[in-house]
Amino acid sequence: MSDIVIRAVTSASPVIKATVSASPVIKPSNAVGPQGIPGPIGENGDVVGPETSVGDNFASWDGTGGNTLKDSGSKASDFATASHNHSGTYLESVVEDTTPQAGGRFDFQAHEAYFTLYNNTTGTAIDWTRGNKQTVAPTTDPTYTFTAPGGACSLQLKITQHSSAVTITWPATVKWCGSTPDFATSSAVYIVSMFYDGTNYWATSVEEV
Repeated sequence: MSDIVIRAVTSASPVIKATVSASPVIKPSNAVGPQGIPGPIGENGDVVGPETSVGDNFASWDGTGGNTLKDSGSKASDFATASHNHSGTYLESVVEDTTPQAGGRFDFQAHEAYFTLYNNTTGTAIDWTRGNKQTVAPTTDPTYTFTAPGGACSLQLKITQHSSAVTITWPATVKWCGSTPDFATSSAVYIVSMFYDGTNYWATSVEEV
């Protein structure tokens, strides 16, 4: 295929002559064609995906291979079914958080002390963090010990005396308002009401009639 050549002949009457080949092509000399659009270049190099991946596994960054991704070996279902081990102290349920900021109720250990009566039966160790209303039914002479609640509050203890009345010994921090009751009536029920001020238990008692 030949080019078309346009040449000017200088004369008194200029004539432009063209030689036409069988397949003419017009090709300007020294022309530059349009350039392709270059692809984006990352700040620190290209980002490429993993060469292989299993199922629906997540991709993760390859910290040793530059800006590349690799198969993490884990998928969403792995996290949903995996077992977890914990060390240290943590809450398994929000009701275990007894702080006032979270709306907690002193330190009643999720026993819902405002609504649940804690039954000590024949126990002598009375833990007031378990509830502010408790019951005891001693069968032998008890010497009671108290575990204090988290702060000042009102407490009540229901005592059901044995069929042969037993002798009760109280902690030194129990301060009776008025005379000290003897709790001497066999099979009687007593309600001991106490105001705990952070140190002492200021108590009164009534017996069923």
